[in-house]
Amino acid sequence: MHAFQMQDMGAATYFLGVRIVRNRAERSITLIQDAYIEKILTKYGMQDAKPTSTPMQLGALNLMVINPNQATKGDIEEYQSKMGSITYLAIQTRSDIAFECSVLSGFLTNPSQNHMNAANWLLRYIKGTQELGVQYGGKALANNTGTLHGYSASDFAGDSEGPLSLAENPEFHQRTKHIGVKYHYIREERAKGLIKLWYCPTRDMKADGLTKALGGGGVLNIRGLYTN
Repeated sequence: MHAFQMQDMGAATYFLGVRIVRNRAERSITLIQDAYIEKILTKYGMQDAKPTSTPMQLGALNLMVINPNQATKGDIEEYQSKMGSITYLAIQTRSDIAFECSVLSGFLTNPSQNHMNAANWLLRYIKGTQELGVQYGGKALANNTGTLHGYSASDFAGDSEGPLSLAENPEFHQRTKHIGVKYHYIREERAKGLIKLWYCPTRDMKADGLTKALGGGGVLNIRGLYTN
């Protein structure tokens, strides 16, 4: 058995580039990567860039298509490096850029100028939101112990109210007969009282931040939802 000397340095404030902010009164811990953001902005020469209010420019999603030409080796390496740095940030503390990372990561092997412009736009958004992070715990969460809320964008459920009607009434429509028994699991769990289903209007849909490119107002709204 070996013995090692240890020193109590108090509560952790940084871990692997992540700043740890404790709020004892609110019983919460917030993780922020502002130092890491400064590092990658400097690395890619974006430290003096003008911040943007959205992760993706309006209309840019329509330009996210396969590059008809062949990108240079240098462009490919730079794009892959940028997206790797940004994706690490999204995975750790910044779910608000998850959708944009997912879209842009689909073109790592042959990025076009549009893709590279979108990556730089995303870095500019990150520059203007360096103080954002992810919070764990808090009194509001403590009051809802044991309750798990799930959100699904209508893109993944078709007509958002149609599936709710089907779950409520198994005889909703003759055309649903072809749906296999295993796909009625949600309805069965609802009948047992284990889950509840409800319609969620766009303004309250937390999944939109992970599945859509939002405008300025939508970005602010979704960030507000994530903090409540």
